[in-house]
Amino acid sequence: MHLYCIGIDYRSAPLEAREAAYRKRLRIAEFWRRHASGEAAMLVTCNRIEVYVIARTKDDALRQSEQFIRYFAEFRLGYVLSGQEEVFTHALRLACGLESQLKGEWQIVEQLKHWIAQPGMPYLPTKLFSEALSLAKVIRQKVGLAEQGDSIADLVLSDIQEKFSPSVQPEIAVVGTGKIAELFTKQRTAEGRISFVAHKHYALARAFAAKTRSKAISFIELPCVLKNTDVVISATASPHFVIKKEIVTQALAKRSRPLYLYDLAMPRDIEPAVAELPNAVLYNLDDLSGLFGLRNQRLRRQIDLVEYLAKEAAGEYRGVWNEGNSENRHTAERACL
Repeated sequence: MHLYCIGIDYRSAPLEAREAAYRKRLRIAEFWRRHASGEAAMLVTCNRIEVYVIARTKDDALRQSEQFIRYFAEFRLGYVLSGQEEVFTHALRLACGLESQLKGEWQIVEQLKHWIAQPGMPYLPTKLFSEALSLAKVIRQKVGLAEQGDSIADLVLSDIQEKFSPSVQPEIAVVGTGKIAELFTKQRTAEGRISFVAHKHYALARAFAAKTRSKAISFIELPCVLKNTDVVISATASPHFVIKKEIVTQALAKRSRPLYLYDLAMPRDIEPAVAELPNAVLYNLDDLSGLFGLRNQRLRRQIDLVEYLAKEAAGEYRGVWNEGNSENRHTAERACL
């Protein structure tokens, strides 16, 4: 039995290639249903798509991965992690937030917990990630990242604040009702007045609005929103552009001040051609890499310590995949304390 991972992420491939892979998620899942007999699991976050596969032998794994890449050429830009040791080390780094754009982020922990709790998850990756999450919790607590509150919402709102004078409270519209949109319900509204725009899940938008003492807006009102708001933050799960150049062009014709747009979705929500319009300022996830870098630098000392502890713990954890072997986990945890 040979466990391996084939993936693509923000460091290995440009946004366009990752987006193409995201749009093929259903086809990717179907490929592995046919070729891995249920012994595969796909992890999807805003930063990455990874498939964890259990093959009979290492040679089988090589043949499977080569065949997959022939069908899905985007993954030529990605990476392959071969064997349980490499996969576990990667799982631990993921759980510690070391593989995220926002280093040490806590949202990845919830994503991984939800992922391994899905029905039909293969036993081995479930076990490895469960152990990695347990060990990462110890490391995070040791370093002080367990309570780290930074999220992408914090960074975006800070960036927005810098674009307006202290006396101005910009009007902010968040399009979508997913996990990223929910992060904005946890923010203080001093940075601006936040409204939530929804199509299918209007009731959820109303719940978000109630938490922030703001308002919920139906998606059919989007043209009016674009005409009157200062900032649009879009983070839906739509496979298509939900904000197109035509509608933004019409809105800009009726306003004189800039419209700032943050596209936090993958695949993107906002048609890239919007960036060509006068008075429209568009940012996608890759455009925000500078913000991520500044924040990561601020936590450089903590991140370096997490890197060290994760590497040391992974080295002590060679037997984690042997069923019933808990001694390695305790040894690795002691190495972190």
